[in-house]
Formats: sequence, structure tokens, C-alpha cells
Amino acid sequence: MGNIKNSISEWQSKKPEPFSNRNEPFKRGRLQDVMEFLRPSVRIVDIGSGTGHTMAYLENEGKVTYGLSLTREEVDKKVCSGQIEVADIQTYESPQKFDAAIMWDVIEHLAAPVVALSQVNKLLNLEGRFIAYIPGEDWQECDYHTIVPTKRQVLWLANLSGFEVTKTWRNRKSKGIVYYMIKRSDKQLYPGKKA
Repeated sequence: MGNIKNSISEWQSKKPEPFSNRNEPFKRGRLQDVMEFLRPSVRIVDIGSGTGHTMAYLENEGKVTYGLSLTREEVDKKVCSGQIEVADIQTYESPQKFDAAIMWDVIEHLAAPVVALSQVNKLLNLEGRFIAYIPGEDWQECDYHTIVPTKRQVLWLANLSGFEVTKTWRNRKSKGIVYYMIKRSDKQLYPGKKA
């Protein structure tokens, strides 16, 4: 893991993340669908939490939240009661387990998405829920995006990381996709071209 950590840290230092603009919970998703999917979950980790607007919304709905942000500046300006830690999901290790994880506008910024999704897997209880929003291919050449995976690539990344994608929803306006996933395994679900 040391070589991966060093490579990711080196990459992150060359390409800093912009300050998060996530002040609207589940922006570009359908709030009712998202909340229905998260309904059974109590403990939720928000990866790429920004200042915690989504966490504050979830806390209002009776959820217990925890956040991960890449910048101390965001943590210092938090607007929620849950804890936000400065951490990179690609190298993050935690003894805590959660019922659900959120990654909204995060995967496209990462140097190692399959590593990140594997780390998310480790944070979740079996049958834990995972929801991610990924912008569409129109955002591919954005100067702070590393990669914008296609739907087929996301399905394969999910498979490699032990997640089953149970539903997707395409936002026609932003051309992004919300992926609803359930953790089914601690490792790859199936070989070959099933995704």
C-alpha cells in the first residue's frame, strides 16, 4: 500500500482539488429517490463532504453522519454537527463501519478510482448502501477532473470492488448519472464480461 499512497500523494500535490461547491444536498440528483434508498441506513459516511451541507440535511432526517474532506479549510467551515476528517479515500483506513456511503462529484477527481471504491467497501457493513453521482462525458476535459468514467466503466469498477449496481438515474440536464449500489462482497463479485 505504501507505493500506492506515495503515488497518490504525489499526484494530489501536483493537481490540487478546488474548494467544494456542495452547498446543496444531493445536487443534480432526485432527493426523494436518494432518501428512499438511504432510508434503512443510520450511520452514513459522506466522502468528499465539503463543509457538511449534505451531512446537516441527513442529521435533520435522524441520521448519524461522518465526513471526509481533502482540505482543512472545508473542515474549519463545517455547518453540521457530525465529525469531518481531513482524509483521502484512496488511502483512508478506519476501524469504523457504516450503513451507507455517499460520493457525490468525487470519483472523477481521483487518481485511483478502483482503489477508492475498494476503500469504500471496507467502510461498509455487508449489504451496506453506496450512492455516487458522476458527471457525464461532457465534463471529461475539465481541468480538475482526472477521468470521467462511462456507465459501463462504473459498472465494472463496482463489480471489481464488491458492489452490485441496483439502479441508475441519468440527470438529463447535467448529463451525469446517480449510481445506487449495495455491497455484496469484500472482493470482486464475478469474473468476465458480466458488467
